Amino acid sequence: MDKRLSVFEYTDFRLFLRAFYDAEKLRNPKFSHRFIANKLALSTSNFLLLVMQGKRNISSDLRFRISQFLKFDKSETEYFESMVNFCQASSIGEKERHYSRMLEQRKLLKIDDLSDRQFEYYSEWYHPIVREMAVMNEFEGRADLISKAIEPHVGLRQIKKSISLLLKIGLLKKAGTKFVQSSPVVSTGPEVVSMGVLNFHRMMAHRAAEALDTFPRHQRNITSCTVGISQEGYDKIVKKLSDCRKEIMKIAEADPKTDRVCQINFQLFPLNKIKAAKETI
Repeated sequence: MDKRLSVFEYTDFRLFLRAFYDAEKLRNPKFSHRFIANKLALSTSNFLLLVMQGKRNISSDLRFRISQFLKFDKSETEYFESMVNFCQASSIGEKERHYSRMLEQRKLLKIDDLSDRQFEYYSEWYHPIVREMAVMNEFEGRADLISKAIEPHVGLRQIKKSISLLLKIGLLKKAGTKFVQSSPVVSTGPEVVSMGVLNFHRMMAHRAAEALDTFPRHQRNITSCTVGISQEGYDKIVKKLSDCRKEIMKIAEADPKTDRVCQINFQLFPLNKIKAAKETI
C-alpha cells in the first residue's frame, strides 16, 4: 500500500477505501474491483464498490481480510476496526464510543487534528462555560476561582484541563496574566452534524432541567408551548428561531458588562409520529 496514504487521516472507512482504490488505479490502470474481490475471496466482483458507495456494510471477518490485504500493522488494524464500527453504528451513543476510541488511538500515535479537538470541546458541558468565565474580570482567568463559582461544581483539575484545551484549540489566548477570546461568540449553527455537539445538547438539556430546582425564578427563564402545525408552519418557526438566535448572539457580542454566563436552548421537536410525505408521480 502507498505509504503516503495513512488510514489515521480518515474517520470514514468508505472514503479511505475509495482513496486507496483511486491511488492504486492511478498507479496501475489494470487494477480493478474484480482484482480486489479475488484477493478478498468475495463472491461479487463489485461488492467493495457497493461498500464505498454506502450500499453495503462489511463484516468483522471481511474487515480482517481487508486489513491483511492492505498489510496493516497492529495499530492500523485496530484503528480501521474502530473506524468501521463508528461508521456502521446504528445509534449516536455507539458512534460516540467508537469515535472516542479512534481519538485515543490517534493520541497514542501523536496524531493531532482540529476535528479531534473540536470533538473534545463539546464532550464536556463545562468547556464553553469555562471559556466565557475565563475572560471575566471577576475571575481574572484563575482556575481556582472558576472552579468555586461554576454551577454545578467542577473540580480544579478539570478546570485547568479545560483551559489547556481551550488554549490549544485557539478559543482562548493568553494576554499577559489574563485571557482573551479569539472570537467572542461560538455557535453550533442551526443544524447539528457533530456527535460531540449532539452530546453537548443532551447535557445542556439536562442542565436546563436542573436549573428549575437550582436557581430562583428571577435568575432563569424557562417557558414552553405546545402547538399543532403543518410542515409549512414548522419551517417558518425554524426560520424564526434561527433569526432570533442570531439576534441574541449580536446582543451578547455587543454587551461590555458581562457578569454571568447563561445557556440559551432552542428546542423544537414532535410529540407524535409523523407520516412520511407521499411521493408525487
